[in-house]
This record gives sequence, structure tokens and C-alpha cells, in this order.
Amino acid sequence: ASPGEIRPIFDARRSGCNACLLHVPIELATPERVLQLLTPGMWACSYDARHWYHQILVHPDSRKYQGYYDPFAHEFRTFRVAAFGGSTIPAYAQAVSTEAARQALECLERSTNGEVRADFRALDGRWDDAAPTGEHWAIIVVYLDDFIVFGSTRMACEAARRALAATLSRLGIQCKASKETDPAQSIRWIGMQYELRGEPV
Repeated sequence: ASPGEIRPIFDARRSGCNACLLHVPIELATPERVLQLLTPGMWACSYDARHWYHQILVHPDSRKYQGYYDPFAHEFRTFRVAAFGGSTIPAYAQAVSTEAARQALECLERSTNGEVRADFRALDGRWDDAAPTGEHWAIIVVYLDDFIVFGSTRMACEAARRALAATLSRLGIQCKASKETDPAQSIRWIGMQYELRGEPV
């Protein structure tokens, strides 16, 4: 905030907002689950959505449920975008990210005429299932606003990276340029270092 500017802070928990919201369960990727998907020799790259919650629009009919009274302006203010701290927001954010990744994998198969197969295990919660057959396949794992692409080959990873970039752009999802990476066999994601040349660790 600029000097002298008053910036209201919305606390969804203390305001009682979260107490009025339904509990929405959310299942996020863990390093252990990601490791189940990997095989030595894979390639990976990552994307990170920019100010993710600010890109999730709140439907006009629902805005009245996420607001607060501003005692300085003497008016009720509502949010046009997801209110950080709202108990349901992580589940919504994960759902939007998952759908974007699903569309990216569908785009991948179309754009490569099926040469690179899409692996939906992470998006469907089928962590224990076997990897697709064939030389070229790719999988996308999402963790709220963080996307990581794994490809069985560098070509598969690059094709999936392009499909994800095109899909996010089409959906109007902005990513942090500083967090976009090219395909590599050593990558850090969500606090975990993945070394893909040999056994993933």
C-alpha cells in the first residue's frame, strides 16, 4: 500500500465466512505419489500460474457470500475473484488446474496425431496404475497453481509442454515466466528435487 493508503485485510476465518461454507475435500499430489509415476530416463518441465487465486473469477450471484463491511467507506464490499483464505478456494483452484491439465493432455494427443499418448493417472487419482505402453507418453501433475509435465522422452515432454502452454493461453491463465522451465532431467518442484537420469529420488 502507498503511504497513507488504507488497505482492508479480509480474514475469512475470523469474519465467520469459512464457518458458513461447505467443507470441500481436496486431494493434492505428494512427493511419494509423484514418485510412483516416474521411471528412469524421463524428462520434466514446470509451470506456475501467476497470482492464481486472482485469476479465478467469482460468479456475480455468489459474490454476496464472500464480502465484508468496510467501516471506512461505510459500504459492503465483495470479491470479483477468489478471496485468499476462503476455505473452499483451494479445492476450486485444484479443480480448475486439473481441468486445464486434462484439456492440455487431450490437446497433446490431437496435436501429435496420437504419436504421444496422454497419461491421465495423476488427474484421475490412479497413482498405482501402470504407465501407458509405447515409447512416447506424457503426464501432467498439478498442485493448486503449480504444474509439472513428465515425458517418457524429451520429445514427449516438449510436446506436452507446448500443449500445456497453448491450453493455458487459450483459457486465459497467465503463468510466471520466471517459473517456466525447459525439459530437463533434473528439476525441483514443490520442495522436491527429481533426478530422472537414474532412479528418481
